[in-house]
Amino acid sequence: MRKAHLLFSCVHLLTSLLSIVLGVFVLSLRYSDQLQLLLLRHSDFLLKFGTTLIVLGIALITALFIINRTRYYQVKMTTHSVDEKLLRTFLTDYWKKQFPEQTSPDVLIDAKKRLEILAELPHAKDEEEKELLLQTLEKDLGKQLTKTFGYTGEFLLTVSS
Repeated sequence: MRKAHLLFSCVHLLTSLLSIVLGVFVLSLRYSDQLQLLLLRHSDFLLKFGTTLIVLGIALITALFIINRTRYYQVKMTTHSVDEKLLRTFLTDYWKKQFPEQTSPDVLIDAKKRLEILAELPHAKDEEEKELLLQTLEKDLGKQLTKTFGYTGEFLLTVSS
């Protein structure tokens, strides 16, 4: 998972929980003995406002789960040092040929000089089809990297679907 996506998810969750807590607080104001006389005129408004906040919080949490429903697969592939720009161009072309409707993959090279490719896969009908696609991709991408760059080092392919 990318750091920006993780940060967005955390902020989204905190906003959702804050909305629910604030909604419960506003609803509980109706039942406070000390504030009951003061809030008698605004009782209906507080009920609607508190309920709206709770419903909004629940909707935001539901949306968060729907957004993060994507599964990430990381395939460890074992198949030297490659220019990152060349590699990025190669992988963009390769990915456009294989999956024209998907966005270009990101390429990361960590401190250990290990290559990691972050990409999106098209939605597969079932897990079997997804596994077959990953196995085919592992073999073909490994061959292409070896053939084109002589890259025989270990690399990771992280895909979301």
